[in-house]
Amino acid sequence: MEHQEKPILAVVAGLIHRGTQLLLCQRPAHKARPLKWEFPGGKIEPGETPQEALIRECREELGMEIRPLESVTQLQWQYDDVTVSLSLWEAVIAEGEPQLLEHQAMQWLPLEELDNLPLCPADEKMLPDIRKWWSRRFSDTVLYDKLVRDEIPRMIQQNGNQCIYDVLSPAEYLRRLDEKLQEEVTEYRESGELEELADIGEVLLAILEYRGISRQAYEQAILQKRRERGGFSKRLLLREVRTPPKA
Repeated sequence: MEHQEKPILAVVAGLIHRGTQLLLCQRPAHKARPLKWEFPGGKIEPGETPQEALIRECREELGMEIRPLESVTQLQWQYDDVTVSLSLWEAVIAEGEPQLLEHQAMQWLPLEELDNLPLCPADEKMLPDIRKWWSRRFSDTVLYDKLVRDEIPRMIQQNGNQCIYDVLSPAEYLRRLDEKLQEEVTEYRESGELEELADIGEVLLAILEYRGISRQAYEQAILQKRRERGGFSKRLLLREVRTPPKA
């Protein structure tokens, strides 16, 4: 019987990072390589570039928009059912958060922890190349995943450095503002400095602006509360409220 070679399937995967954390997804139990972990991605359709395919796959399988940056590595791997030609691309999330639309589970992990994860064989085979690329790519780079003030990118560039940043969607912006408020409150509690109080105020003003609330309306709401219930200057700590027995 004449030997028939298996078809080669062109696929793409994303090395999606958030700071130093990488996004890994677990394959469903009913699919090939069940419950193995992989970098998200999928088949490259006819007429698609790897970048276009990765954007589409992340939209379909994870419900988010990503931005491919540069090629990391590629290899050919033979499974029992198919031979894949796999391209791996660096990418970041442009909008949204990953959702479990098709995968069993997902997690963010640092590169050094991937050795302990049961990866798909092709993904595992790429790890040495990923480490070399990661070391080269970020040798002179500090990674952030941080909401910053509007003028920070300009200030970085004025100092002769380059920076990459994204413009957040409205929903993601509000979520990050909430996180930023908690962060600034924590920093103020630790330092007690006026500068940290100013940062809290700046985040509050940004939330007001996003929600379409004027500063005047905000200040009026504060005054109304003060007139009705007072401020906090007396340092009162409520302990108990007892209801008197009925006569």
